[in-house]
Amino acid sequence: MRFWTSMVYAPVEHYLPVAEALDELGYEGVLLADHLFSVRETVSPYPYSADGTPPWPGAVPFPDVWVTAAALAARTRRLRFGSAVYIAPARDVFGLAKQVGTLAALAPDRVALGVGVGWMREEFDLTGQAFGTRGRRLDEMIDVMRALWAGDWTEYHGRHYDFTGVRMLPAPASPVPLWCGGYSRPALRRAAALCDGWIGVFPDADRGRQIVTALREQLDEHGRDPAGFRIVASVPALGSVEAVEEWEQLGVTDVIVQPWASSARGDSTERHVGGGAALDLSTMVSAVESFAARLAPAFQPS
Repeated sequence: MRFWTSMVYAPVEHYLPVAEALDELGYEGVLLADHLFSVRETVSPYPYSADGTPPWPGAVPFPDVWVTAAALAARTRRLRFGSAVYIAPARDVFGLAKQVGTLAALAPDRVALGVGVGWMREEFDLTGQAFGTRGRRLDEMIDVMRALWAGDWTEYHGRHYDFTGVRMLPAPASPVPLWCGGYSRPALRRAAALCDGWIGVFPDADRGRQIVTALREQLDEHGRDPAGFRIVASVPALGSVEAVEEWEQLGVTDVIVQPWASSARGDSTERHVGGGAALDLSTMVSAVESFAARLAPAFQPS
């Protein structure tokens, strides 16, 4: 099993030393969360809470994913970097393709792009991107970015993007994995039809099984081999090697953990813990060391 660590809510000043520890311990990679800004009063309901309120205060930092990943890549040897998830349709497709493609060229085979449609209308309004068409635009963005990353002269003629005679360099030496987040049927379809994997959180074991089943059905519907499809998930009840093996048998290929957040609760699952208590660096490093030691037989460094 491959283990990714989510850095959401962690103090930004601890990112570099924690990444160095993860690199040495055999973790697969680091996942970085994305929001452009917080909004004091938002009209957009958060879709994953009962009252529509986001589970973090406005003071939580969301450092730029690609600037952060570049800094971490320069300080590590083999660690991979991904976004969980990047609100791609709130951005210009050419700018995003340039950022990710450049990083993938500088850090070959160490970059993955997890994308989602987003939920906060204000991020779209203030960046000049249409909120209502974000899903359909994301479908096209996936094709556009892959074409641009090929490094050749390319053209694209879609409903939302239409261009010809464009070439973007530097190009990644190998394809950048694209994972889609989201739980709706369109999101699962997008992952199975257009992407290399799905990324997200299993709220509980039953919901996790439902998501895996739905993804397999979608893969079959689109004639795709599930063998090469990644399911990157934060899973419940991950306290033993046997539990890891059970999720692996179900179809999970990569597990998201946040050991410093889970150690106080007695489990190993990342959850939205909020931005309240400050985290001590030694506590974070000790937690990732303890987690790796406890599940050492399950680690399969790439």
